[in-house]
Amino acid sequence: MQGSTIAAIATPPGAGGIAVVRLSGAESYPVAARVFHPANAAKKVEEAKGYTALFGHFVDREEAFDEGVALFFREPHSYTGEDSAEFHCHGSPVVLHTLLSALFAAGARQAGPGEFTKRAFLNGRLDLTEAEAVVDLIESETAAAARNAAAQLSGSLRRDFQAVTDSLLDIATRFYAVVDYPDEDIPDIHPEEVDRSLIQRCRLFHFGSLSLTDEPARSATRAAVAYARELGRTVTFDPNLRLPLWPSPAEARAQILWSLCQADVVKLSDEEVDFLWGCSPQEGARRLLEECGVSLAMVTLGPRGCYLQNRRGSCALTAPQVSPVDTTGAGDIFGGSALHRLLDFRVPPEELDRGGLEEIARFAVTAASLSTQHPGGIPSIPELAQVVARMGEPAPLSL
Repeated sequence: MQGSTIAAIATPPGAGGIAVVRLSGAESYPVAARVFHPANAAKKVEEAKGYTALFGHFVDREEAFDEGVALFFREPHSYTGEDSAEFHCHGSPVVLHTLLSALFAAGARQAGPGEFTKRAFLNGRLDLTEAEAVVDLIESETAAAARNAAAQLSGSLRRDFQAVTDSLLDIATRFYAVVDYPDEDIPDIHPEEVDRSLIQRCRLFHFGSLSLTDEPARSATRAAVAYARELGRTVTFDPNLRLPLWPSPAEARAQILWSLCQADVVKLSDEEVDFLWGCSPQEGARRLLEECGVSLAMVTLGPRGCYLQNRRGSCALTAPQVSPVDTTGAGDIFGGSALHRLLDFRVPPEELDRGGLEEIARFAVTAASLSTQHPGGIPSIPELAQVVARMGEPAPLSL
């Protein structure tokens, strides 16, 4: 329970000159006052300001068992964002056990693994990248690893992510404004406005067909795709066909066919395969590989599941049995989940064996199926743990 006051030994087990016990929570000061008596009787623990150190004695049932230093931190300016204290005592296991027992008797409880850092995250003192860095720094075995973790803890990775997030949000905002308010004079993105630094940072460049419906966004998209290919990035494409947004079906087909020939990985729905070629999902995947030069073809089959193929093999899996509430965004969640899993493999898509294809398909089809159980597109995206828990359910599909 986050509202409780927690305590734990912060230094490694064993005997040593000095050891540290940490305390955090709303009742930290009253708890500390019961186990620590300042040597200067005029000093009161309850009145200690933040960033204050006091010398005194550690007591158990009013009997002193050690002397040392107590450091005090007032919320929100502490590691956890709560009132906190640190007790620096002699590093005897007996002393540590006695101090911890006294803290528990005074109203604290044993902290769970990583709970101090968890509270720092929940209270906004650390973001997820910084919380991960704490663990990495503790477990670092080389000076270089320690330096990298320290840089991440100082916010370097967060700042990089924030810069990318801000750029992507700006692009998405302009795109949705143009699509949602076509009658307004909203300037669309031009080729010279493409932020090449985003492409330089990425391992995978993904695009769709909606930015190809009109100029100048079409030329901007083509310029971005060309630059990604020039840099050797893995290019992925999902047409996300919306015919009412196109001048004509013929124009949509022409632009999508061009896009297919630029991509390493393509995700199509069975309906999009029918629109492009009027054939089966297997035949559509074959054409993607042989005619378009695609390395990995992924075809979604609605509630039936999916079909994946590269030059080393293929697989077809059923979707988990669910009671759909809203299928909005299920195809996008399938595609995003498949690409997430592909990045985990860290091998080119054409080198995936059948086991790799099945792993990607199972992960993606499970995520997409789970998303249909909740309304909305973004709100329905499942957590990673939910997907992993259900991944055993999809079975081979006969096509």
